[in-house]
Amino acid sequence: MPLRVSAKDSAALRATILSIKTLDRDLKRELRGRVRKLATVDWKAAMGDHADTVLEDRVLVQTARVSASDMNVRVRSAGSSRPAASGGIIPRRDGRGVEFGSSQTKSLPPRRRQGYVFFPAAAEMVPQLLSLWVQTTVRTIAEALEAGGKK
Repeated sequence: MPLRVSAKDSAALRATILSIKTLDRDLKRELRGRVRKLATVDWKAAMGDHADTVLEDRVLVQTARVSASDMNVRVRSAGSSRPAASGGIIPRRDGRGVEFGSSQTKSLPPRRRQGYVFFPAAAEMVPQLLSLWVQTTVRTIAEALEAGGKK
């Protein structure tokens, strides 16, 4: 049940993607770094707001990652294969149970199709992250133009 947004439905997203394609390599690298840095702070905060237990925090929030490319911004969580707790919980293996619950064990909350942390946070944050991506692109291009004009 991935959450996807299509650029076909948004003129701002299409313009952002097209403008990024015209940038030079160094400016693209700088833009991706800025977007990743800013979005990671917001994404982890949103995930933290939805995490109610220490287990959710360790497995889902602390492993939350944001990656930015020239075409999209991707949010992920529970991708680590390092144990998240002393009980041997491995986010990559057990993250699905922590997010969606389980009907087979009492240590996890009951099954919930909408998820408990990641999907509610994603539903809340996707519009904000897209807005951040567009704004950061425009700001980076504007700063590059100003710097180019002062040389």
